[in-house]
Amino acid sequence: DPSNTSSLSSCLTHLAPLVTYPISGSQLLLVDGVTREGSAELLWTLDGDCMSVASMLLDAIAASPVDCRKELAQGLLLVGGTTMMPGFKARLNQELKSLLASTKYENMKISSFKVFQPPAQPNYTAWLGGAIFGATDVVVTRSLTREQYLKDPTVPDWANLRFNSVYMEDRQG
Repeated sequence: DPSNTSSLSSCLTHLAPLVTYPISGSQLLLVDGVTREGSAELLWTLDGDCMSVASMLLDAIAASPVDCRKELAQGLLLVGGTTMMPGFKARLNQELKSLLASTKYENMKISSFKVFQPPAQPNYTAWLGGAIFGATDVVVTRSLTREQYLKDPTVPDWANLRFNSVYMEDRQG
């Protein structure tokens, strides 16, 4: 119904006002509330593959061993600039609880989620982790040279024990 669409648009305009973003020098980008709300809503809407941010998180937990799932749900860390959107954490919690009630996730035996505060601004936390990792000696044992890649074009998954240092020594030797 077109009348409902215009009243929804009017309501969203009042709830999410026009925002001005500086982009370069004196240039400004004006983004209306309907556009901002609509683009953020894509994170929570199941797409053609039946995936959303919340469903991907639950799928990752479901793919882990059963005895680890509750602990994983109690140890979430949200990083990245998108997580800084107002209401992101509350909406994620709401979507997770809603999905847990669905038949796909009803056997997960998880009732709550706990989100920890990152050690820095969420949009810098991933970089911070990479910088700390890069400053350690472990980066030398986990590096892959061009020659090594050309010899065996596999990018190691360091979380997999197959790619531990003993395997890498055999591969490099």
